[in-house]
Amino acid sequence: EALMSYKDIVVFLDAGRATTTRLGLAVSLCQRFDARLMGVDVSIPEAFDAEFADTAADIESMFEAKIKESSIKGEYLVAGKQTATWKDFYAHYADLVVATERDAGSDQLVARGIPDDILMSAGVPVLILPPIWGPGVIGESVVIAWNSSRESTRALHGSRC
Repeated sequence: EALMSYKDIVVFLDAGRATTTRLGLAVSLCQRFDARLMGVDVSIPEAFDAEFADTAADIESMFEAKIKESSIKGEYLVAGKQTATWKDFYAHYADLVVATERDAGSDQLVARGIPDDILMSAGVPVLILPPIWGPGVIGESVVIAWNSSRESTRALHGSRC
């Protein structure tokens, strides 16, 4: 069993195709660690005007339904639509952030800074899923990026690998 434990997990929500899978993974992690889930809607205003408008408008109800169905504690939050900094995304309240790598399909829907600014600035672990990731096992294979810096050493020791 893992040495680490998470009490608060943030998952970023948007009108893109990967949101349902990302939310499912975050819920399963919450169940595993008895954690609380914060679903943060990171949609930009343009997401509500395009072909994804209906999906963007239904993000909160999708999140609430998943929380109820899974019997976990959760809270729905909305990032400021004109976000200027990583602090606007609630990542600093979490023990873990679940995000999806940006792709051509998400650029028109998701706030700038997701996940790049979070990864570089928030100071919490960030699990970044590929846009085409399907449900599967997480954590059996781990990759560590290392550059012999003080920060890398601190991150490695902090991860309890």
